[in-house]
Amino acid sequence: MAIEQDAIRYQWLKAQTNMRLGSTHAWWINTETRKKYWPTHDLDVNGSGFSGVENLDDLIDQAMELYPIKKPSL
Repeated sequence: MAIEQDAIRYQWLKAQTNMRLGSTHAWWINTETRKKYWPTHDLDVNGSGFSGVENLDDLIDQAMELYPIKKPSL
């Protein structure tokens, strides 16, 4: 399943026209575990910012939920 999900993420990234992916240098604290962590990236898509997620795959998945790829109508 990992390869399939990576392919879906790639197709989603490729379809975006208003996106910025950058690195972040701020640390966060998990509110449930109180563990400090450093997210690797932040992402802006269509005017919405996504950050504070511990890994890149989860960050992209979060953005994909809000902005799914639109299927062409027949």
